[in-house]
Amino acid sequence: MITPTGTQLNITEAGSNVFRVCFTDPYQGEVLAKFAKDKLAAKTVAVMSNNSSDYSDGVANAFVAEAEKQGIQVVAREGYSDGDKDFKAQLTKIAQQNPDVLFIPDYYEQDGLIAIQAREVGLKSVIVGSDGWDGVVKTVDPSSYAAIENVYFANHYSTKDSNERIQNFIKNYKEKYNDEPSAFSALSYDTAYLLKAAIEKAGTTDKEAVAKAIKEIQFEGITGQLTFDEKNNPVKSITIIKIVNGDYTFDSVVSKYNGG
Repeated sequence: MITPTGTQLNITEAGSNVFRVCFTDPYQGEVLAKFAKDKLAAKTVAVMSNNSSDYSDGVANAFVAEAEKQGIQVVAREGYSDGDKDFKAQLTKIAQQNPDVLFIPDYYEQDGLIAIQAREVGLKSVIVGSDGWDGVVKTVDPSSYAAIENVYFANHYSTKDSNERIQNFIKNYKEKYNDEPSAFSALSYDTAYLLKAAIEKAGTTDKEAVAKAIKEIQFEGITGQLTFDEKNNPVKSITIIKIVNGDYTFDSVVSKYNGG
């Protein structure tokens, strides 16, 4: 089995023939911490995470652990729960620390609210987010776009990436479906072609042979080049999106092992 989009860490623990194409929640946390150090030159960070969400807390925990490895000081860590709308008490505490980066790993509905209130309490930190930020522009009123200006967040790919392979994929997808491919579309495409490449490498459809081929493969996909670790999780690049004037722009492609 290959899941295109299941990011929860324990999915591939279900069996030796279970793989994923998307990056895991902890992996993106680690990469984003390294991005904060290498690209943003952050010396201090604060974290605001959803304590009701395994996703949010999982990414936050990995980010904090990697930030500390990178020599970044974590000056504040605040939490909230699903359904909360007022974050000013936590953000005021964070503002007193004046961190270089504020890390918010949650889904876009909460992310937008937190970003707006962060600016309202005077926080000037660069905001960095996880892939859950994808969609935030649609939930924030254009009159509040200044609050999310220059936010960086992780994603699986960008339609603004000039890479020829990516642009050909987008062109062909639009011609067939009259729509722009989402990250889920790109991950699903990569999953299908990864399986095709593994079958061709194995020279058979025998499941054990195909699984062995996947473990050994180096695959160049729309969502990045990937290999697999010992837990059948992909070691791959992550695309960084930067929000500019209410638009998602392509910033860079990074991994845990380079600064982009």
